[in-house]
Amino acid sequence: REREIAGWPCARVEVADKPVLAARVLRWRSIPSRYVFVDAQADGEEWQLCFAVSQLSATALVDGALLRFTGTEEAARTRRGLRAWQCDRLVELTLCVPCDAAEAGGPAPPAPSEAALCKWFVRGACSTASCPFRHQFANEHEEATVRATRERWAAQR
Repeated sequence: REREIAGWPCARVEVADKPVLAARVLRWRSIPSRYVFVDAQADGEEWQLCFAVSQLSATALVDGALLRFTGTEEAARTRRGLRAWQCDRLVELTLCVPCDAAEAGGPAPPAPSEAALCKWFVRGACSTASCPFRHQFANEHEEATVRATRERWAAQR
């Protein structure tokens, strides 16, 4: 069965009875010798993926890369309100847009700044007219989490 994954037409494939998911890399960070956390865009929302260093090296990633993986969705969202995935296996890492998708007007890799929330907006003081970061909450969970965190910080001062 054909379906669109992360803006790309892909056949739904299963590996060891788990569906193969696809997401486009926005940014990443690593805990040396342990984990690589990848913020990625899939199905119109931002996800946080967690890979063991043995599965994915942070040095192999580039902005806009397409990851295909199997994993288990965590029960709770992250502090930023993102869906979190514990990744079992990296099936494929595509570092550039395939030629046929680029010719057919396939999706361009999203700019990392589009998904990032402006820290000055969160503090209520962004005055930069050309700020490249987001000045609205992605969802209600993100807004509630940010507000609760700000209240906690204010109580500690």
